[in-house]
Amino acid sequence: MILYFIFFISIIIVFGMLIFRAWEIKTMRVGATNVLNKRTPGLSFKYIEKSFLYIVKHLVLIIVLTTVKYWLIVTTKTKKWVSENWPKIHNFFKEKPKPLTPRKNTFVRQTILESRARVNRLKERIKKEHGESPK
Repeated sequence: MILYFIFFISIIIVFGMLIFRAWEIKTMRVGATNVLNKRTPGLSFKYIEKSFLYIVKHLVLIIVLTTVKYWLIVTTKTKKWVSENWPKIHNFFKEKPKPLTPRKNTFVRQTILESRARVNRLKERIKKEHGESPK
């Protein structure tokens, strides 16, 4: 909800800036040629876009992996505490094994499987660090 709010506010601000700049140019308060001369010649839009995408990619990766890490730490500690203090409840919610059906892996499915493998490795490492033995 907050992201939608920020998005709409930023869209309104961008349109406001464009309207203000158009008004300045229309009323001859600022010449249109000044805008082109102030631009840095060595800095292209493509370079800025690539840099921005690189930074955003790593920020999203950091946020996702940090969220997964702390979620797994909390769930591991909770499971350990429940299994020690309430063994009947722990046995009731224990996962049952599911039969595997072989499927041809598409590109998207392969990507999902690789992501799951990374998360599982992270989960195992967290379990080792925080005292629960791996399954």
